[in-house]
Amino acid sequence: MVTVNIACIEELDLVRVSFVGEWSMKNEVPTATSIIWEIKSKTKKCSSVAFDVSKLKKWDTSFISFTLKFIKFLKGCKFKFDPNCLPVEMLNIINLTNASRDVSSRDIKRKARPAGFWKTLFEKCREGILDFGEDLSFIGELVIESCRTFFGRSKFRFKQFFPIVEEVGIDALPIVLLISFLVGLILAFVSIIQLRKFGAGIYCADLVGIAMMREMACLMTAVIMSGRTGAAFAATIGTMVVNEEIDALQTAGFSRFGFIIIPRLFALVIMMPLLCIFSGVIGICGGMFASGAMLDINISQYLMQTKAAVSLNDVFCGLSKSVVFAILIASIGCLKGIRCGRDAEAVGKVTTSAVVTSITSIIVADAVFALIFNAIGI
Repeated sequence: MVTVNIACIEELDLVRVSFVGEWSMKNEVPTATSIIWEIKSKTKKCSSVAFDVSKLKKWDTSFISFTLKFIKFLKGCKFKFDPNCLPVEMLNIINLTNASRDVSSRDIKRKARPAGFWKTLFEKCREGILDFGEDLSFIGELVIESCRTFFGRSKFRFKQFFPIVEEVGIDALPIVLLISFLVGLILAFVSIIQLRKFGAGIYCADLVGIAMMREMACLMTAVIMSGRTGAAFAATIGTMVVNEEIDALQTAGFSRFGFIIIPRLFALVIMMPLLCIFSGVIGICGGMFASGAMLDINISQYLMQTKAAVSLNDVFCGLSKSVVFAILIASIGCLKGIRCGRDAEAVGKVTTSAVVTSITSIIVADAVFALIFNAIGI
């Protein structure tokens, strides 16, 4: 049995509704309309309503349903609901319920496309603006949580961090080295065919060294990590969304960024420059193998020529690109996973979208870097 006490506090312009007892589906509980009618009969001056649940011993989801219905009825009666008196766990469930309703209504609207070209175009633009707003919100939260973690104001889970480092770094090393060796081999093969016509075959070492350290190592590594790690991030987080694990974390008061996204972002940012360096070195080895097979050049000559051609600026360019590419891959993979739908088909869609978006972003970022480095003369 639940009893309700209604008190009007005119000084605070507030009506306090206190609940005493155990609220459950089995017990007899009041209705939202009866409480609203009683509030109207007791006051005409107060405009805000707040719940006092400090004496409510037990409650279940039926109380959440009652609260949502009560808030909806209050809007029609020109009252404002003050949620500050509710416990945090109760507010989390209410916010999650409202968010799921918004997503469901948006999905229904997306499925029911309006007829006509201009209406369809308008709907597409509106959806794009909504998605862009969600992207900006995600980026803002990601930057804030990253700064808090970096300065030690947020708890960082090293037990979860090191397995992710192993997954994105050590486990990816074989495929990165294989692709890099073959790319270096191909670059040397193509350059030797052309340079040998002018008797300048030795300069294939310059071409392979600069291309690998400045451009190809970071670019090929980023493409590989997009298809391997970015897709894995999107699929893993998307599966957690489908299984409602993300909702459970938020309901318990934990940050999804601190527990799920930040460890993945930091792991990839740390490992990408290392993979880029390994990729560049192995690519140079691939070029050396092709030069030794097609030209009369020994290992020492090739390495001396490479050392003279490759500068620290070339290494700096490759490393700076790799850091930015890592941020793009991790952010896009996690964003796509967080925005996953509630069915198994949605996981496949967000995984594909994460790979395509990551590779496109990497190519665009690489072009921007080329313009910047050319402008500053690096």
